[in-house]
Amino acid sequence: MTQSLLFRVLLLPIALLLLALVPARAQNAAPPPSSPGEQVVGVWSGTTRAGCNVDSIATRCNALQKVEITLQKDEKGELTGFYKCAYGNQNCYDLNERGKVVNASLTAKQLFARVQMPDGSSCIFNGRITGDDLHGGYSCANGGAPFERGVWQAHRAY
Repeated sequence: MTQSLLFRVLLLPIALLLLALVPARAQNAAPPPSSPGEQVVGVWSGTTRAGCNVDSIATRCNALQKVEITLQKDEKGELTGFYKCAYGNQNCYDLNERGKVVNASLTAKQLFARVQMPDGSSCIFNGRITGDDLHGGYSCANGGAPFERGVWQAHRAY
């Protein structure tokens, strides 16, 4: 048997086997992991409940609001979005019914979002995401002075 014929007889089955395995491995490969920000993009709808803390306004103790935070990625790939607040058992603080998410991030399953309100105040929302649910806390300040802290929970509306 010539060396060329021997090469074909021995290597051809191995080459065919490798070619057959490549598509099977590609089909079974896990999809590439999404970026952490992709896991939180969407509309989160829920409620806030103000605490009765020393640094909270007394008349806001247990104030309940309906909130919605929409998170999206901008052209740079950074998380931004919008905030909405509606009456629960009290009006939204200073009637701030809308706001803008000016800074947001997701580390592991922990969300951080800073919302800038029209009156110049801002609130920081932190929460742990479990599936389509989010539970955490928030704190608000105006001019550096805190005026409200509490808890919030939300569910991914879409």
